[in-house]
Amino acid sequence: MIYELPADIQSNIVLIVTNTQPCPYTYTNVISNTNLFSADEQELLGSIPLKYKNVTISIGPSGSVLTNLESNGAGWMSVAYFQYTNSNATDKITFHSGKVIEAIFRTALGEGYDVNVNGDSIENFLQLKGNVPNGLYLNFKGNHCVSWMHIVNGLAVGKWFEWNDVGNLKLEAEFKKPSNFIEQFRFNPPR
Repeated sequence: MIYELPADIQSNIVLIVTNTQPCPYTYTNVISNTNLFSADEQELLGSIPLKYKNVTISIGPSGSVLTNLESNGAGWMSVAYFQYTNSNATDKITFHSGKVIEAIFRTALGEGYDVNVNGDSIENFLQLKGNVPNGLYLNFKGNHCVSWMHIVNGLAVGKWFEWNDVGNLKLEAEFKKPSNFIEQFRFNPPR
């Protein structure tokens, strides 16, 4: 994947692993890996599929009420807006054929996440603080992470990992300095 990056980003990355190889235990690509995910991150990621599991276009996550509904008229794409009754948080949830495909959760301070879900699993996840990417930037296949990156104030920092479908490490890289990677490759929810 590194060959697809612009030259300015490539010059800011130290490549450690570029050929698929067995993954060291330290970097196992599961949410329970405390080397990659804090206890709070594990709890949040584990709760997201449950939070949106029974959501419909008129019934939101527990503790929320529907405030607005937009539909394309054909019924295959709808966007529902929910306000939480016990906080200042909102959820903008996009449905495709009646199934949740994307949720944008925010507090009044702009803290929250953008997430794509597929049934009982997360596909993409981006954490935000102050409406700026800040925290984890992840891609999943089933219950396994296939891409892991940490973002601070909109810039990629530290390690970047990618795994193949069977959990072998295919990329381990480290940013020499904070990189604008996220702005050039901002996650686009699949449609």
